[in-house]
Amino acid sequence: ACDNSDLLTFVLHKKGVDTLEALAQISQLSCVASSRFGIAGIKDSWAVTTQDVTAWGVRVGVIQAAIKDLEHIQAAGFQPADKMLRPGHNYGNRFKLRLRNIEKGQELRLGPIFRHLREHGFVNYIG
Repeated sequence: ACDNSDLLTFVLHKKGVDTLEALAQISQLSCVASSRFGIAGIKDSWAVTTQDVTAWGVRVGVIQAAIKDLEHIQAAGFQPADKMLRPGHNYGNRFKLRLRNIEKGQELRLGPIFRHLREHGFVNYIG
């Protein structure tokens, strides 16, 4: 069992890998078992994402050293945590969408679409 003095939380920022791949890389590079990391859900590899992660019995410096040369994985906001994150602890996601290659005149059609998304949300089938 872990006591809370050994538990920390941090914000994982990643791109090009899903959450499990990112944690596997951190685990391998830090020689820390992946079972010591807790997450509330998996973020996909298609987006640039941030999410909270908990770690039990892992020092901040170990994680920082493991990812120092990785451009696609960053960690910040280290602080003590009260409990390990587990699937089901997530209360929802927030998204920032970036649209590319919008042709002139198309932006006028986007207003009503984004208004609908803001008011009603959408079901995320990825992850």
